[in-house]
Amino acid sequence: MLKKILSFLIVAVVSFALGMGGGILAGKTWFSGTSGAGKTMQDQPPGPVFALGDFTANLAGSDNHVISFNLSLEMSSEKALEGIQNEAYKARVKSEVLLAVKDCQYEDLKSSEGVMELSEDLRKKLNSILPQIKGSVAVNRVLFQGLVVQ
Repeated sequence: MLKKILSFLIVAVVSFALGMGGGILAGKTWFSGTSGAGKTMQDQPPGPVFALGDFTANLAGSDNHVISFNLSLEMSSEKALEGIQNEAYKARVKSEVLLAVKDCQYEDLKSSEGVMELSEDLRKKLNSILPQIKGSVAVNRVLFQGLVVQ
């Protein structure tokens, strides 16, 4: 009887130790944020920048609000930079930017959070029309050089 209890305790302790060790290993591997897949944009060095130019557009809504800004794109690689310098892609990108901005409301762009949302929305839209480079998106960030909302 004592032998059964002792073997049960040994199995329980070993199972508990293996479970804890596996849990710690899994936590460090999946949730540490230091793996290649878990890197954030802030961890990456800046990529090449493409100056897209100045834009002026009317904002959506009944009031006569206007947005004027200078836009640059941080590309993921030199190859992505070469791709966007193609006149056909440049024209598509400029058109997509204007269409996206025209849908914005004045109230949405009064705060920095609204401008950041616009930046992220533009990044997603531009990456949907630009070709991927080696399985990676072409645009890392959309950068506003100057922004006036009236």
